[in-house]
Amino acid sequence: MDGLYFFGGYQRKRGTYFNDLFYFDLDRKTWSGIMTTGEQPSPRTDHTVVLYDESMYVFAGYDGRVRYNDLWRCTLKKHKYKWK
Repeated sequence: MDGLYFFGGYQRKRGTYFNDLFYFDLDRKTWSGIMTTGEQPSPRTDHTVVLYDESMYVFAGYDGRVRYNDLWRCTLKKHKYKWK
C-alpha cells in the first residue's frame, strides 16, 4: 500500500491553523483522517515532516504568533498512531 501522510496546515480564508493527520492512499485514491493518541503538536504550518523507521517526525513550524523550534514523533506501526 503506497500513500502519503499530511500533518497540520493553514486555511488562509479563516486564518485557521491545524494539527490533524491525514493519509492519502495512492492506489485507491482515497483520504482517511487518522485518530492519534498522546499529546500532539500545536496547530502549525511551515513545518518539516520526515518519515523514518515506522515513525513520522514533525519539526518546527509557525502558528501566526509563535515560530516553533520543537521536534515531535508519531509512531505509525500497525495502524497505532501515537505521539511521543
